[in-house]
Parts: sequence; structure tokens; C-alpha cells
Amino acid sequence: GRARAELDCAATYPPDPRFLGDPQDPAILAAVWEYYDTFVTPCLAAHRVQPHTALPGREQFLADPVWEPYPQYLSPLQLQVLEAHCPATPPYEAVGG
Repeated sequence: GRARAELDCAATYPPDPRFLGDPQDPAILAAVWEYYDTFVTPCLAAHRVQPHTALPGREQFLADPVWEPYPQYLSPLQLQVLEAHCPATPPYEAVGG
């Protein structure tokens, strides 16, 4: 099921080691918010897609780091395209500085 798929995915695409530390680290959260703000949000707009929920302000995100970028109405193919072009997981370089 899902747990097996997640294990297979993690084996194929190992997670960035910085995300395995304290997920509440303000420096990591700030870098993630910056990535969402400067890359994911404009990328979705370029694809004429509104985020499922608006990206919260920086301070609110640091206090409660939750954001749903992809709308619920997308077809599996549309979602696949957006995940490829506008990935919600920042690349290593985005948070590594």
C-alpha cells in the first residue's frame, strides 16, 4: 500500500539530509517559505493554476508550516505535470545556501 510506495520512493529518491533534521528549524522553514514564494507560486501562475490555499505570510508559515500548493480539482495527469514543473519539495540548493 501507501507505506510500501513511500519506502520505494525514498529508496529511489533519498530525501535531502537537511530535511531529516529538526523540521521546525527556523532557517529551514524560512528557506522553504522563500522557495514557495519565489518559485512555486509564480510557477503555478505560469501554468494558470491558483494554489489550493494561498501561501501564508512568512511569520505565519514559520509558526505553522503548512501549505497546500496543488488544487484538488486537478486530473492525475495535470497534477503530474505540475509536480514535475513546480515541485513542492525544494531542491537541495534552495535550502542549502
